[in-house]
Amino acid sequence: MQNIICLVRINDMSQYHPLPISIGEIYKRDIIYIMPLYQRTYCWKPKDQLLAYKKDLQQIFETATQTPPEQIFLGAIILQREDKSSTVTSDKYTVIDGQQRLTTIYLTLAAMAEYAYEKGFVAEAKALIKNYMVSQGRGTEDYPKIESTNLDRQQLNDVLQDLKAFSIKLNPGTGKKNGDLLNAYNFIKEKIVKALILEMDASESVHTFTIFMDSFLENFVIADITLDSSHDPNEVFDRLNTKGIRLGIIDLIRNNLFKEFSGNQANSQNFYYSTWLPFEQKLKTKHMFHSNTDSAVKQADNFFFPYALNQQNTITKQNVVRELRKLWKSKKSTAIVKDMEDFIEPYFAIISGHDFKHRIPSTIGQNLRDALVDLHQLNVPQATYPFLMRCIYEVIQKNVNESDIEECFRILESFIVRRSLVYDEEGTGYHAIFKKLWDASKGIPAELKKKGNIHTTTKVFPTDKEFEKAILEKGIYGKTIEKYLLMQYEEHLATAAFEVYPNKHIETSDHILAQSLGKKLKGTAKEEFERTLNLWGNILPMSRRLNSKKSNKKIKNIYNSLGQNVTFQTSKEWYKDNSSNADWTPALIDKRTKKIAKWALQRWKGI
Repeated sequence: MQNIICLVRINDMSQYHPLPISIGEIYKRDIIYIMPLYQRTYCWKPKDQLLAYKKDLQQIFETATQTPPEQIFLGAIILQREDKSSTVTSDKYTVIDGQQRLTTIYLTLAAMAEYAYEKGFVAEAKALIKNYMVSQGRGTEDYPKIESTNLDRQQLNDVLQDLKAFSIKLNPGTGKKNGDLLNAYNFIKEKIVKALILEMDASESVHTFTIFMDSFLENFVIADITLDSSHDPNEVFDRLNTKGIRLGIIDLIRNNLFKEFSGNQANSQNFYYSTWLPFEQKLKTKHMFHSNTDSAVKQADNFFFPYALNQQNTITKQNVVRELRKLWKSKKSTAIVKDMEDFIEPYFAIISGHDFKHRIPSTIGQNLRDALVDLHQLNVPQATYPFLMRCIYEVIQKNVNESDIEECFRILESFIVRRSLVYDEEGTGYHAIFKKLWDASKGIPAELKKKGNIHTTTKVFPTDKEFEKAILEKGIYGKTIEKYLLMQYEEHLATAAFEVYPNKHIETSDHILAQSLGKKLKGTAKEEFERTLNLWGNILPMSRRLNSKKSNKKIKNIYNSLGQNVTFQTSKEWYKDNSSNADWTPALIDKRTKKIAKWALQRWKGI
């Protein structure tokens, strides 16, 4: 397998034949590779991409003495040349794609130089740095041949400062002192460079180091695609499937917005720091539910589809970036970010995750807040997000009445609850309704109820009769919606203690009439047992401790425990209504289920 880098001037993206170029040629050219401000930070990990990279290097060094030696293809990079201001200064190329590869290669060069210094190979180390790591152009002499993203630069500077025997000039930067780039460098230095040289020769001689260095520079190759000014780098990137970590939606959005500032570094930098970076950081880190980078990117990426549907409800998830690009064609990047930023607070108010109550805007009134909390507890499908997000946005902008949006949320809640029980639906197939529901209703309850909006030919709104019949005949035990239903009934009963209720949650639930008791039954008795076993009237919320103690005891043996030792109002109500009964029978289950059904019809009203 060959590891090829290709240098090509592309005039027709449909026809080109890349030529191989070695890593040595890439970094020997007097070129400075600029990682634009909008690029993501370095993110290759030791257990993933760097481990595969090590295996490639290992293969090179194992075949270094072959004739001809084996070459390994590392992937492709896409560059765009900046206008040259002088005939003497180094050329500068913006890295459209390939930041991770170019940075990893540069870190390997630095690790090799540091190894050489440690072993006393000073001449070799200085030659490596001068020829491959620093510029020789006027005005840029002895500056690194890569300009990392600003947020990575402090880590890169720490790496280069260790090469004290050679004076490398450093560009100021910000970012974390410790992070993925520094972790990668330490892995490359210890687990790749030192480890592989030791494998080649235990004496670690200068001759072995020279073979190692030459093999790395000559036998790693990469495809270097250089664009002229007539090409849109974002379009090129979208059409090339290169080896590496796939960019997230936020990366593609960011790249598109920076096109406005192409060739104007000052304006690009101002937009990045004053507008884009605050937006991206807020979207990734505000109300962060996970500590790792991948989750932050996913949290940010999931924002754009519901946002996009609020710009045009025909956009598909697969083409969200392309369609937004069309919509933004005549808009300024700053205005685009401002518009997206206004949707961040509504987005965090409706997405699932812990501590959702604190994510609801403080300006929202209590009634609407309660309705939104109930939707969170119901765990509504993500297909509802565009509509919910737009509703909260319009409330914040004071374009609608809160009472109308509250009623819309209650209608939506009833719709999902009723369909879950009547049709045993688990929240699928709602996308076609909710992607256009705002445009159809504008948040007006009467419009929401109209046939063709939330009530369609394929997703009908169940009637009272259908809903009641489902509660009386269908079990809720084990359903996705079960704990939500139990929670709502508990809140209904616990009105007096509601101030403390939000701190409670339903750990588990169980049958009052135990499942195991049916084994001894036959005939009609068995049929009745099986018919009523999983009905709502036979289910109570319980703590795990009580559930384990209850086990499968007969009901007459646990009346007192259930009545006196529980905190749930539901269990207390059941005990109060039934403690005088000698046993718990299917007829009593039906009676309790009818009582709950009567309440449910009022709780989740029809249209």
